[in-house]
Amino acid sequence: MKVVTYSQQTAAPRSGGGQFLTAQLNPSAMMAPSRAAGAAFKSLAQTAGQVADLAFRKAEIDADSQAIQATSAYTVELDDIAQRSLLLSPGQAEATFQRDAALAKKKATVGFNRLATDAFNRRSATPTSTASITFKRTNNARYVDAANAVVTSAIDNAVDVGSNTGLT
Repeated sequence: MKVVTYSQQTAAPRSGGGQFLTAQLNPSAMMAPSRAAGAAFKSLAQTAGQVADLAFRKAEIDADSQAIQATSAYTVELDDIAQRSLLLSPGQAEATFQRDAALAKKKATVGFNRLATDAFNRRSATPTSTASITFKRTNNARYVDAANAVVTSAIDNAVDVGSNTGLT
């Protein structure tokens, strides 16, 4: 009977040391999963950035529409304040107008976020300055009319006194 014997397929090294019996790892192969994950996260970050930009743009549009509505109501309120203030004396009217206009501006932005408040401040600058200038012109004309009335009254009194022969 013949006995099967094992024959070595690779030659044993002659200069000492042995051969590696395990598979060697390739660094590129080890980095591949993390590179793929990095690419996926980069894509996710870009998508999230686009979503954030879209949401911010939507918030700006909402804030702008709130500011438009508030500005129109604020302009009407300024006209009402000017009319009510003109019923007072010229000195009181100016102080009342300034105080009530500042309060109306604060009241118009109650409940607004920062974007809406900024948009309102930008949009309300022109109506505020226009209403303020118009009111001050009207009120100053009232001052001039009052001064003219005082001067006219003083002249009339002086004429009466000067023409009254019974006083001498």
